[in-house]
Parts: sequence; structure tokens; C-alpha cells
Amino acid sequence: MGDVSSALLAAVQYAPQLPHTYKAKVVGALSIPMMLIQSPGAMLMVLSIALRYGLFSLSSL
Repeated sequence: MGDVSSALLAAVQYAPQLPHTYKAKVVGALSIPMMLIQSPGAMLMVLSIALRYGLFSLSSL
């Protein structure tokens, strides 16, 4: 179940980027809606890892 939900959330995350890139005709153009979806998700992921393994376990990578 986790794999499927992860795939669906990734599709939702990048959905705003596809029409924006197509209209702008520039691959490097980022859409604001995508960034608004991705940034909080990335912060939650970092927080989750830090809470699970501790703050200093990340520095050993």
C-alpha cells in the first residue's frame, strides 16, 4: 500500500509541472504550484528522518 500511495503522491506533485513546462517550452522552468507541493513534503521527510534516527545520524552519510 505504501508503494502505491507514494507513486500517486509523486504523480500529484509533478502534475502542475507538466503543463507549465509544455507552455513555457523551457525544461528548467519550475511551476509555483509544484514548488508549493514539493517544499513542505521535503521538510516533512527530513523531519521524519531526524525524529526516527536522530539529528546526528544524518551527518554520517
